[in-house]
Amino acid sequence: MPSASPFLNLPAELRNQIVTYALTTPTNTLQYNPHNHPRYNKPIFEDPQHPNHEFNQLKYVCKQLYAETAGLEINYNALRFDLPEDDAYTLARIQNSIDSGLPSATLVPIPSTSFPPFLYTCSKTRAAWLREIIVTIRKPASYSLSQPMVERLLSLTKFARENPRVRITYEPYDDEEEEGEKKDEEEEISLLLLLQVLAPSLA
Repeated sequence: MPSASPFLNLPAELRNQIVTYALTTPTNTLQYNPHNHPRYNKPIFEDPQHPNHEFNQLKYVCKQLYAETAGLEINYNALRFDLPEDDAYTLARIQNSIDSGLPSATLVPIPSTSFPPFLYTCSKTRAAWLREIIVTIRKPASYSLSQPMVERLLSLTKFARENPRVRITYEPYDDEEEEGEKKDEEEEISLLLLLQVLAPSLA
């Protein structure tokens, strides 16, 4: 029996084109919001231009569209993850570990602290949809050491090596810099070299 919905009665090819358009953000980027928003009570992916609002609303229209579109937005957009506030000093800690000859094996993260958890909890089908991940990294303000970020970066390193088809890039930032202001080139190069030591696949 045909559906009462004109959209669901469209040919599959045309419907898929519409879904692709509807689930692609203007910037081709989705921001991961790990906080439990009161409305959703779960982490969400949001359009950076419309924060605190879950991007994929198609899946809530009906059961059929939920089955067809839940999670599909990650197939059409890059995913941006921000390192948490407690990770502000991590890069210095990693550098100190490298300088002191500390084997990376001693810093292998446990699953409960893997960053970001989404990468290790999504289904294999959805993981296969991933194409690009952007990691926002806070510029270290001091040479203090932070174990949580070491664990998260090493988890991301492990993910990158296990999923070479996924492009992973980073964006360093400084709270004191205005949005859009050019970052210091020397600092960016230093950060890139440090990440290359940890994970050549991130380069």
